[in-house]
Amino acid sequence: MADEILPTSSPNPVAALGCDGTDFRTLAVDTDGNVQTDIVTVAPGSGLATETTLASILTELGQKLETADLSLEDVTKYLNTVVKVCALPTGAATAAKQDEQTALLELINLLTHALGTSGSDFLLVKPGFVGIENKYLTVDADGHTQVDVLTSALPTGAATSAKQDTEITALQLIDDLRAALASVATDQLKVKGQDQLFGYKGQLLLQVAVSATAESMILTTDAVPSGEVWEVTAVGVRNLTRAVPSAGIGIKLDGVTYYWFITGSTAAAAANVSFLGHMYLETGNRVACYIKGCTVDDSLQMHVNGYKMTKEA
Repeated sequence: MADEILPTSSPNPVAALGCDGTDFRTLAVDTDGNVQTDIVTVAPGSGLATETTLASILTELGQKLETADLSLEDVTKYLNTVVKVCALPTGAATAAKQDEQTALLELINLLTHALGTSGSDFLLVKPGFVGIENKYLTVDADGHTQVDVLTSALPTGAATSAKQDTEITALQLIDDLRAALASVATDQLKVKGQDQLFGYKGQLLLQVAVSATAESMILTTDAVPSGEVWEVTAVGVRNLTRAVPSAGIGIKLDGVTYYWFITGSTAAAAANVSFLGHMYLETGNRVACYIKGCTVDDSLQMHVNGYKMTKEA
């Protein structure tokens, strides 16, 4: 069986009651036991200020303030006063100076409104308006300001649009001339079709002399060198030993192909079978003549006259 625990003291079962005129009610107390009371009426004690005495005090205080006949000693409270006249101390701000400060502050305020925002070390400025909307400066990725120049006064001596038009016309003529060229080299202009033109290089005077080794002989010059063109204007071939029953003059185009201008011509001994005209030979071509009716050791000759040319490169 567990031990029984008893309180050391018992509460006094006494209750305080009050009557509201009809019923009895217990008195209200707070958590500390303090009685909660509504003060309905109180009789003023001896010497207490009344509403009448306070009104008299206020009247007298107002009269003294009006006449400045008021001496405050050991004042521990603040007085609400209306200052009608007050002399400014030396250096005090005046209304006029405050107006100047207000105007300057208004300029600062307008400047602030013209700014986009302020950073730690720079200001982003809104330089102008489009309608009523602020616009920032436009820059590219490198930070270069992008500007549309609407009007600009030309400096002295500056080029005008009219002069530039004249220059453009002249440059167009140069461009047209260049378009007529094949290409531009470092030291010369190459004209279209110049590879079909010939330039004089030198006189062409050739003689070929051989002794016959057969009844029919073909005489040829050396081949035309690379880069040259020969214009042959006269060719003569003859047999100094006997009469020629048949002879011809032409071009040896390659190693085996001949192109004959004159064929089957006859001539007396030492007399020429001749060609007079224009015969053009390119690189590798040769002037050629044939003589028939020869005897071994007959003396045969061919003479070539004309001029050497080069192709324009």
